[in-house]
Amino acid sequence: MTEEFRKLRQTVTDAQAALDRAQRDLDRAVRMCPHQWTAPKYAPTVREAYTVPASGGGSDYQPAFQVGREEKPRWTRTCTVCGLVEETTQVRSVTKEVPNFR
Repeated sequence: MTEEFRKLRQTVTDAQAALDRAQRDLDRAVRMCPHQWTAPKYAPTVREAYTVPASGGGSDYQPAFQVGREEKPRWTRTCTVCGLVEETTQVRSVTKEVPNFR
């Protein structure tokens, strides 16, 4: 191995170690953060509609067909202090009672 490659490999190793240290420091800071969350934002995961082309021939012929648009509900919120973004697809039902005057 030439000296040039040895230096490049050492540079990569040093950079990976620095990245690992920085990631640990960031994770520790995020765990200690007194999160202040923004209002939840509806951000669904969407797969647009598309057409599957026809294929095969003779007795194996498969005609083209449409696959509909699919939307999966998802909400996100962001901490205004550390920038952590949380996502969820879970919801809980809240029942609200309203007076009924006649």
